[in-house]
Amino acid sequence: MMIDVMKTIASENVGGLAGAAQINYKRHKPTWEQRKWLVSLELRRSMQLEDSRNGISFKVVNAAVQDENSPFKRDESPKKQSPVICFHGSGNDTHSAAWATAVQHIAQSSTVLYYERRGIGHSKDNALSASVSPRRPQTPSQPIRDLVDLLQALHLRGPYVLLAHSYGGTIAREFLHRYPEKVAGMVLAETGQETPTKYDQEQYAKQALGSKPLSVIHANSLYSLQGAFSETTSSERLEMQAKWAAEDERLKKAQLQLSSNARYVRIPDCGHHVVRDRPGAVVAEVNWVLDNSNIDTARKTVYAPFWIWLRAYLNRATTMLTSA
Repeated sequence: MMIDVMKTIASENVGGLAGAAQINYKRHKPTWEQRKWLVSLELRRSMQLEDSRNGISFKVVNAAVQDENSPFKRDESPKKQSPVICFHGSGNDTHSAAWATAVQHIAQSSTVLYYERRGIGHSKDNALSASVSPRRPQTPSQPIRDLVDLLQALHLRGPYVLLAHSYGGTIAREFLHRYPEKVAGMVLAETGQETPTKYDQEQYAKQALGSKPLSVIHANSLYSLQGAFSETTSSERLEMQAKWAAEDERLKKAQLQLSSNARYVRIPDCGHHVVRDRPGAVVAEVNWVLDNSNIDTARKTVYAPFWIWLRAYLNRATTMLTSA
């Protein structure tokens, strides 16, 4: 494997939260066979977003028979899994090609939906072209409306595992707020430092995910600067970077409050673009969430209100017929 996992299962507190697991990833160079397979994979399965609905470009990669040549294939037998929805960030290099490798690896386990928000990447919307740009992201409500419309059109049944990177975490948290029963688990990769959602404290206070699995991936946003400025950076700048790193860690660990079944993943030798640069680590966390989510129980929860209403309706009808 490309990654070696060293688990320190916390009997200790992680960010003040007992019961979370802390995992550190160290990257090892891929073998020649892995490198050769990855190159052929990119040539065979490029992220060309040929499908579109109402101006929203998307790609669905269905879980199929595992590629026996893949060094990333799962050892265990395939089982019914929740579909995975990918939420990209706001920069030009955070969508499409940056997700290609991760999406194809995740598809070894589950169906994956990758879509691009209006005015970003391949998605087009003339009405928004002047107001939406990678530097001026939309508010979360419009992408959620587009996503729900897309899920209905594709007949892609939940509950879903949400995989979010950077500003995509804000969109994923909005989806969680509106449709908590449709979320089976979450992977938040380098999220938390973007624009806070209106529901941050509310979601933390009520532990919005309950006991559903959550993985928070914390890379190192300042990683690319460490070597370049190690000798020339002033003490003031170093102090500022240290403060930023501490605040960044605080914001990311705060997300662990979303679930009682959470783990914290630290990747210190990778920059902000962890989905692009370390897809193996991201895929491993998605697989952990998939393995620890119960899709059948979650689906019963989704449809529970209907069955409660139907049972009450039948009871009333029976009472009326009996008394007549």
